[in-house]
Amino acid sequence: MPTHDLVPSDIDLDAAEPPDPVSIADGEVLEALSSSTARRIVSVLRGDPNVTSAVAERADVSIQVAAYHLDRLEAAGLVAVVGAAHSEKGRRMDVYALTTDSLVVELAERDG
Repeated sequence: MPTHDLVPSDIDLDAAEPPDPVSIADGEVLEALSSSTARRIVSVLRGDPNVTSAVAERADVSIQVAAYHLDRLEAAGLVAVVGAAHSEKGRRMDVYALTTDSLVVELAERDG
């Protein structure tokens, strides 16, 4: 399914300001990225926003595994639902995209 069919017409991905970097000092971000499968899903989404089934296919995982990792990545603020598409049967499917194109490592200051 072409990306332009997935992203609502009122979202202009090219005109949007670059997103703020996400800090991996946040434990939830590190937890979400701790799995090689999650990192593969992030890599898949770097190309284009997509629905869970397409992400699963491109990441070579089941739809259930892709949905689990997308939920964790969304909770960590790394992906977001940017639109909806409809299956051939008319079922609504969320379209996911990365919320940032960069991650920042922040080192905590030492005490004393």
